[in-house]
Amino acid sequence: MRRGIPSARRCGNTFFCIMLCAGREYSAAGNGSTHCEIFVIRPGEVTYYEADMRDPWEYMWAGFDCAPPFAALLEQDVLRLPGALQNFSRIAGCGDMPAKEWRICAQLYELFAELDAARGPAQGHGGNYVGQAVNYIKSNYSQPMRVQDIAAGLGLNRSYFCRLFRQQTGLSPQEYIVSCRLAKAAQFMTEHGMSQEEAARQAGYPDVFSFSRMFRRKYGMPPGRYAARARQKQGG
Repeated sequence: MRRGIPSARRCGNTFFCIMLCAGREYSAAGNGSTHCEIFVIRPGEVTYYEADMRDPWEYMWAGFDCAPPFAALLEQDVLRLPGALQNFSRIAGCGDMPAKEWRICAQLYELFAELDAARGPAQGHGGNYVGQAVNYIKSNYSQPMRVQDIAAGLGLNRSYFCRLFRQQTGLSPQEYIVSCRLAKAAQFMTEHGMSQEEAARQAGYPDVFSFSRMFRRKYGMPPGRYAARARQKQGG
């Protein structure tokens, strides 16, 4: 268990769930979280948080990758699930126990089961496949991603999944992935001041030349010019 100090974190390809065990926390948005709450940091997100000076926090955290049905349960920035404290305590208690990885996975599955149950039957993960896929793409755009893997994670045939996705979004899953990545890259350059190369990597494009070609196709200009124009508008 750790006591809190001001901190900034950029998630790479991993979800982080941080369980507040005591004290208060404040995020960059000015929202406060109290103990027995979980705040979620998704892949690619840049987050700042700090402890309340008069009531510093104690916390535990878990980092993991997950498939679309699980990612759909992590849509909210703050999760209120007091019973989860037991799951995090058991994870922390695994230490050097035999089969440590299996024990940790078991606690994470139990945590997701509680989150799913808390949403109620109308919001369970069995119905809105496209919504789950969209949430997964938005949360994992920086990772290598294949449409067939997303479909398999949802338990769907690839062709059926693509048809369903286009019906509800007007785009194919691959088109949506590209659009999401390019929009994030544009945001990274204009709002976070990243270079073209860094924005490309953070958005899931290891090849900057491929990224530049796709960016020009979507926005009608190279990434560098797009960022420069955005800065001029902001300055003017």
